[in-house]
Amino acid sequence: MLPLTSLLDVFDGNKDYWSKHDRSPIPRHLIKKIDMLGKCTLEEPDLDHLFEFPKHLRDKLDKSKKVTSFYSYFCPDCPSIQASCAKNGAEVRLILDEKVYNRMKNDFEEEYNTCVKNRVSLYIYSGKVRPSSFMVSDNFMLLKLFGKEGEFDHRKIMSFTPSALEWGNELAQYYIDRSEKIN
Repeated sequence: MLPLTSLLDVFDGNKDYWSKHDRSPIPRHLIKKIDMLGKCTLEEPDLDHLFEFPKHLRDKLDKSKKVTSFYSYFCPDCPSIQASCAKNGAEVRLILDEKVYNRMKNDFEEEYNTCVKNRVSLYIYSGKVRPSSFMVSDNFMLLKLFGKEGEFDHRKIMSFTPSALEWGNELAQYYIDRSEKIN
């Protein structure tokens, strides 16, 4: 009965998001354990903060000892977030689409160099099936999926439960195992 309750928590209030987004980037073994996400919230940024990382999560990142992120699109805050986490002593693993990696390396040289200097593990993922983005830290997990037709959506699913962090770390390892390590 407990997994059913957890499963209902995942979809409660977020049914529309899950039904209209491409779930194929979530590997089958993690779909079977999606109840681990527990109580999820849907973050929908307002128009004047559409491209900004949520401030309430940024504060949590500053205290994290481990952060793993995946981006298949260029997030303008991404370079400074990763560099800041690395400078704060966090173990940072960053999985990027090759074009996103090149943009970070070429257009955000200072942040890129800070990441390299602070031993951020950089990976390039070149598979065709991919989520929009995800992030796992010590105290939250967020997931952003593309729409079923491949359209970008700024909304993200978040969870703060220990089992969601475990699930998120399994998702991260899945993509790391299928990526080329750069640094």
